[in-house]
Amino acid sequence: MLAMVAIVMGIAASAFTAPKAPKSDGWFTINASSDPSLASSYTYSGTTSPCSGSDVLCAIIGTKDPMHPTRPLQGDVNSAKTASSNFQNPVTGQVDFKNQ
Repeated sequence: MLAMVAIVMGIAASAFTAPKAPKSDGWFTINASSDPSLASSYTYSGTTSPCSGSDVLCAIIGTKDPMHPTRPLQGDVNSAKTASSNFQNPVTGQVDFKNQ
């Protein structure tokens, strides 16, 4: 009976645990002449953005795809696309642009 109470309390406690924030590995730069809506179009560049400017898409922030560690997860690309209005606008901390 005590074990059953412990299990129920554990389940109840987990229901009130805040979800973990998504992990981000860093910035991924867009490869030249690539489709910005595809994860395969990006290459990991580090924890700080290599971009500066406001003219064209340069990089997005994301998490490394476990199957392709040099690429971001496709979900991160999709989020960046939505946040930036189809990669038309920079978004602080998520989508960086550079000058042409």
